[in-house]
Amino acid sequence: MSQQIINHVTESTEKKRGIHRVFYSARQTLRHYASGGNVLIVATLLALIVANIPGLNNLYFDFWNQEVRLQVGDFNIFSHAGHPMTVLQFINDALMAIFFFYHWP
Repeated sequence: MSQQIINHVTESTEKKRGIHRVFYSARQTLRHYASGGNVLIVATLLALIVANIPGLNNLYFDFWNQEVRLQVGDFNIFSHAGHPMTVLQFINDALMAIFFFYHWP
């Protein structure tokens, strides 16, 4: 009977050690390798929270709808059919194009 209790305690202790090793490994990985990913996760969570709070969502959507202008004389470089681009359009069109041309095989 006492041997069964000792075996049970030993097994549960080993399980706890295994779990602690897994969490320790995950913490170390997050600390050393995924800092850019962590920033993206935090930014995504913050954007989701701000976009869904009634008092703050106007600020969130106003930010994405701001006009982006880079003018040389009367010519606006960031424009769609003569209309200035919003921040969202600038990211979708200009920055994504640069990203995909850079990562072209």
